[in-house]
Amino acid sequence: MPSGDKIKNKVAIPEEIGMNRNLLIRCLKGLFETDGSFTIDKKNYTRVIEFKNMSRPLLNDVYSGLKGLDYNPQFGKNYVRLARKNEVYNFANLIQFRRY
Repeated sequence: MPSGDKIKNKVAIPEEIGMNRNLLIRCLKGLFETDGSFTIDKKNYTRVIEFKNMSRPLLNDVYSGLKGLDYNPQFGKNYVRLARKNEVYNFANLIQFRRY
């Protein structure tokens, strides 16, 4: 992916990465670690893993990638998220977020 403005450069996940499960998982890990968040709302019993970005091609690719991995993502104006509790924890385990 080129460096710089993701919107201006119309950054997307390269097709060869999207077609390879292992590379896709590694790519999603990097995207979620840089522009993502993991939230637990104990009061409302919700868990959410969300990727936020203003690049529509990149959001489309993240959404498609998650669907291809058999998840049920939600798509918004500037985000793609997983909100089903079992999917949130399964995805977090799949991509193995770095521990600080």
